[in-house]
Amino acid sequence: MKCQNSAKVNGFKRCVDEFVGLKQVKKQR
Repeated sequence: MKCQNSAKVNGFKRCVDEFVGLKQVKKQR
């Protein structure tokens, strides 16, 4: 995952949110 490069907690949290959102969108389609 590209978010692993983010060392900042804020960046990591945003990455997780993006990952979760992507998963949800994939499930919806």
